[in-house]
Amino acid sequence: MLHNFIHTKTMIKRYICFIITLGLIAGPFLVSAQQWGQGGGLQNPLKAQTFDQLISAIASIVTKIGGTLAVLFIIWSGFLFVSARGSEEQIKKAKTVFQWTIIGTAVLLGAAVIAEVVVNFMKSL
Repeated sequence: MLHNFIHTKTMIKRYICFIITLGLIAGPFLVSAQQWGQGGGLQNPLKAQTFDQLISAIASIVTKIGGTLAVLFIIWSGFLFVSARGSEEQIKKAKTVFQWTIIGTAVLLGAAVIAEVVVNFMKSL
């Protein structure tokens, strides 16, 4: 019974990773027929005309994706805490996931602040 649960859990993780990877790889190539038919092929999705606009757009996209992933991993660590049922090993794993999620979120926010400082510095030149 436990083996089937672990196997199912592993398959679910693999399926989720596959869907996310497929979305990240295929997403930029999916263009609606209406957008393609407007002539000129693909449009610039970032709408950046200068380097500082490009940095701001990339930082914004990375922050949105990273923030969403941070929320998902906090929920996942909460699920691990609840499903631990007093098992010290599972609680340790849940604490580790939560700890690295918080550290990753702090790094993400720090990178966003650094990008904003760089953009403001470039605008002042």
